[in-house]
Amino acid sequence: MPLHALIFDVDGTLAETEELYRQAFNQTFNEFDLPWHWDQDCYRVLLKITGGKERMLAHAISLGIDDFDPLPLHKRKTTLKKKCFRKARSLCVPVLKR
Repeated sequence: MPLHALIFDVDGTLAETEELYRQAFNQTFNEFDLPWHWDQDCYRVLLKITGGKERMLAHAISLGIDDFDPLPLHKRKTTLKKKCFRKARSLCVPVLKR
């Protein structure tokens, strides 16, 4: 079968997903009893940092927390994000028509 298309995806290209990521981060912080809440403005700034673990670590360091381990939170955030994706219905970004 000949290849008719090759699609490369980056978060937010085929579906607007960043808001779901932000919500998953906030729910994770709540579950881990962290007094953190990333509103949209805060998250927009944090998006300049690539990677969820790195983003959480940078945030912790900005708060003066030097011994923060983001791995358990990142695992939970990933689980929550997947659940959000399954529930979401209107994520599709309009696609160019042929």
